[in-house]
Amino acid sequence: MMRYVFVSHSNLDKRALKPVLEALLAAGIPLWIDRPSEVGLAEHRLVLPGIRPGADWDAEIRNAYEGAVCVLFFLSRNSNNPARSDSLFREFDHGSVNDKLVIARLDDIGPSEMSGLMRIRQAVDLSGFGRDDSAHFQGLVRALHRFVLREGEAQTTQASSKRFARLLPFLCDRRTQRRRFREAVEADLERDLVRPQMFFVVGEDSQCADIFVEQLFFVDLPNMLERNRLSRLVDDRLLRWPSDIGPRADADEIKDHLDELEYELTEKLGLKPRAGMIGIERRLERQNGALFLYFDINIRKWNDGHRRLLGEWIGWWSRLNTAERRYPIIVVGRFCYAGERIWPFGRGSPTLRVLEDLAGLSKSAGGRVTTVILPQLGHVSYEDVEAWIDENADFAAEAPPDLRQRLRKFFTGVLGMGERNVPMSQAASFLREIMDEMKIGTDAPISRSAAP
Repeated sequence: MMRYVFVSHSNLDKRALKPVLEALLAAGIPLWIDRPSEVGLAEHRLVLPGIRPGADWDAEIRNAYEGAVCVLFFLSRNSNNPARSDSLFREFDHGSVNDKLVIARLDDIGPSEMSGLMRIRQAVDLSGFGRDDSAHFQGLVRALHRFVLREGEAQTTQASSKRFARLLPFLCDRRTQRRRFREAVEADLERDLVRPQMFFVVGEDSQCADIFVEQLFFVDLPNMLERNRLSRLVDDRLLRWPSDIGPRADADEIKDHLDELEYELTEKLGLKPRAGMIGIERRLERQNGALFLYFDINIRKWNDGHRRLLGEWIGWWSRLNTAERRYPIIVVGRFCYAGERIWPFGRGSPTLRVLEDLAGLSKSAGGRVTTVILPQLGHVSYEDVEAWIDENADFAAEAPPDLRQRLRKFFTGVLGMGERNVPMSQAASFLREIMDEMKIGTDAPISRSAAP
């Protein structure tokens, strides 16, 4: 069977997608489309048969994206909608977890409009397809060709190196937050005690919160496991937190949402839908590696219904029997206040309410689950970046000789006087430019010794 690309899209975009799909086929990219006849491509030699008549719809789609060399996710206002299908969520997550995701953006959507799923991912801009985007489209073709033509594990190693290189600019700060995370996990590892640990991250910049969490499961947690003579394997999974909870949701509605979270967890662990808590416990007993789960909550939608559901979610984890498990269970909730026009910690602000609610939930969590509110992810200073450079000798040795001078200039105020703190994403973009000059994260493998 030929190697193919799985096309993940909203059904509402099928008509708009047809010319893009035709152009990809003309470029020699084999495609799997769920219902190719609806776009008039069923007879094309490079289009694989879609869902067979009478077949199990979910099973057919799952088999297709698991067998694909790449998941091509078309980002649009329809696929970015919180009401998108569960299937789209699973397709995106599978591609992301397995390092075989490519995103093509059909509509002009700003970062603040994007869901937490897509926010930190680089996307090929096809919003001007057919007019002035030939370079962007050719970039998409090259990316897909690399997946279709790649062979063996060499590509996987290179993908891991690039992923780590992408995180490097964000390692220049967050020392306090990452130390708190490591201390909590190490404490349980040293006591040979495995209990679910829940961490709550509050930050101004959603992109930074996303990448900060990725540092935890890609850098910090594997290193801690290795120091404790355990496998470095970390199974990271993104869970979808319900977005449509009303402030006056009754007990039955909260119970329904809790059941949805449990159902999704069973699916992420590869269990049958009705496995329940007992099935999850058995699966975790056999798992040879850490489990790292994370979810996003929009602060602007936070209300009493979300607070009560989070309390029930904490209670669910406290009832989980982990006595036979050796590896950590980490659950991280990401809360961001991007887009607020007022001081985010002022009286009556949504962020302050979230922090107060999290503090209350943590106090009532009990001893069977650990809850930690990490320090907020704020702006960074010149001293933050300079300290990171000093800690990473490999980077400092290869950096341009005028690196610190350029950093000073970057952190100088508008009038050339004093120093300013800047958003983490801006500092990371600046460091990314320097790393591009150093050829870090392009085609050359990168040493993991740069990890703190």
